[in-house]
Amino acid sequence: MDAPIGNYFAALPVRGGRPLLEAIRDDAPQGLRWFHPDDLHLTLAFFGREIPDRIPALHEVLGHIPFAECEVTLGDLQPLPRRRRFSVLAFALRHGHDDLADLIASWRGPLCEAAGVDPDQRPPRPHVSIARLQRRHARPPSILRWLDQLPIPTDKPL
Repeated sequence: MDAPIGNYFAALPVRGGRPLLEAIRDDAPQGLRWFHPDDLHLTLAFFGREIPDRIPALHEVLGHIPFAECEVTLGDLQPLPRRRRFSVLAFALRHGHDDLADLIASWRGPLCEAAGVDPDQRPPRPHVSIARLQRRHARPPSILRWLDQLPIPTDKPL
């Protein structure tokens, strides 16, 4: 059986984001493809497209990670990877950021090694992605203006 084509990554699920996502979507400008609330996650490591045969090794490493449920609160909604050239909108984290950054820093290397890819060398940046641009190279100014006027969404934990 062939593995699905797509990008592979290891992530933690995020629960409880549906009301927030629905409220933000209502006032958003055109040009965004929104994630389904059940697909919200915090990425631990990104592997790319070429790892289907490495999935058993990844499962082995994932089995050793001491996952524990944690509460996070969201910060600003940000364009990633950079404001001038972004493809994703993601919430930064307030509460929970340091613990998740430590988890990513500890396990990104072993996960990427199991996947046969080089780990990202940048410092961990825990975030919750909620939307992608519909067209890869279109960065409408209306999206950036909308982001600039958004309040920090909530202090309620997810």
